[in-house]
Amino acid sequence: MLTKPIPQLPGGLVVDGELRKSYRFRPITGALETRLSELSSGAASYSDATYPQIVSAALECTLDRIADEPASLELVNRLSVGDRQFLLKELAALLDNRVIWVTAHCGKCHEPMDVSFRFQQLPTKQCSAQYPSQVVVTTIGRLVARSPNGSDQCAIAALEDEQQAVAMLLSRILSAVDGGAQPAVDRLTAGDRQHIEAALESMSPEVTDRLLAVCPACEAHNQVPVDVFDHLGKSTAALLLQVHQLASHYHWSESEILNLPRQRRLSYLQLIDRARGLASRETGIEVMQ
Repeated sequence: MLTKPIPQLPGGLVVDGELRKSYRFRPITGALETRLSELSSGAASYSDATYPQIVSAALECTLDRIADEPASLELVNRLSVGDRQFLLKELAALLDNRVIWVTAHCGKCHEPMDVSFRFQQLPTKQCSAQYPSQVVVTTIGRLVARSPNGSDQCAIAALEDEQQAVAMLLSRILSAVDGGAQPAVDRLTAGDRQHIEAALESMSPEVTDRLLAVCPACEAHNQVPVDVFDHLGKSTAALLLQVHQLASHYHWSESEILNLPRQRRLSYLQLIDRARGLASRETGIEVMQ
């Protein structure tokens, strides 16, 4: 019997001195989809949370294991920014693997254009051999630069002053090679910062958040931004309709339906359609045999 390969992060977490890349999502249920919808829509209970905190909450509730360890908020926040982007992309693909259409306007002629993609097709850059940290040479000495993670994002998210945010980020991700005193990041030159940024970019994983699109009107090349997280909470109306259809047909309670694994829920809906002689609905998930 062929075993399914264990999903791998493009970066990973160092646990007990070993870089571990494995991860696993929980089974997607209606209850989990409802939670994601509340998170992405900024429900009252999350109104004071910053975007990185909401992303952390979404990953914590959907992940079962990270780096061979039970998933937790602490581990989710230790994930690099690129790994978090990657997991959001994979989660979006689990929820809806159909072709997604977005409408944008050409930056040259301003005409509208439609762009299609699938979440799993968004390119992912793997980390380098130096990840998650490497030594960089600066005017204030040799420093260790660590790839920014979720905790760093959460720490600086509420800062409105960009310079203050950059200074705080540098103070969090830079350390002395010999483990000595915290380096004085305010003494770093513009060239130092560019060198550090280049080093981080070269070693860190990354997921493309822009699509290359050619305008059909003027043939200009455009980069269309894609907000993966924005798509996670768009299924609420469809989910409520599915609950209504299953409850009407099978007379199950709302909680029973929401606790069904998503694949089984959609398979039941397809069976209802077949019984009525309707074409099978497009779900992006194959019906169970």
